[in-house]
Amino acid sequence: IGLRALFQQKINIQSAIFFFFLLMAIEFAVLWSSDAPFVRRANIFMPAVALLAAFGWAQIRASRRRGWGIVMVLYTLGLCIVSQSNAWWDTRYEAREYLNEEQRDRRIKYGSYAYAVGMPPGITLSEEEELLVLHEAAYSRYWRSFTTPFRIPQCCGEVYHCGEQDCQKIQDIVAGKHPNYRLLKRFRTREYFPERILFKRYLGNYETFLGDVLILEKVR
Repeated sequence: IGLRALFQQKINIQSAIFFFFLLMAIEFAVLWSSDAPFVRRANIFMPAVALLAAFGWAQIRASRRRGWGIVMVLYTLGLCIVSQSNAWWDTRYEAREYLNEEQRDRRIKYGSYAYAVGMPPGITLSEEEELLVLHEAAYSRYWRSFTTPFRIPQCCGEVYHCGEQDCQKIQDIVAGKHPNYRLLKRFRTREYFPERILFKRYLGNYETFLGDVLILEKVR
């Protein structure tokens, strides 16, 4: 609405466009010169988006603003509730039920952030596992994340504090290409809104320290 209304205006459009690009240039200079993840660098577009949204809102007839306002509030509330539900019903809780009911007697090795209180006891890193449990908060640094968006990062040139062997192993496991592991169960976060579905696909999980849980069986 904001863009359409803006380009329908016959006056001051050049000034508005100049102002938008000036804001983005300032943000670009600050964020791209610092060690910031991609999603923060993308904030260069936020001032322009906010101004366009405000301008678009001003173009809506007063008689329709109440209805649109209710829709916006309900949409935002739904987005917040779904996002918070990933903490209320953490995927680790679902994984805990599965492990206790179906895999309790197996030798289980837990990756970082994968263990939740009440899960079956795990083995040490030096022992041979039958099951491997991985959490997205840990494996995302080798996969799609805020710092490596849209694609899988190269080992180890594009991964912070990377161990070449661990990086390649985890990438192969998550991609389903590792010959020694097969996926038994995947517990996914809840994503119902289009922007969060796209975010999850290209940038990883939105909430920090939440995410999918992978339960893998070692086959050899």
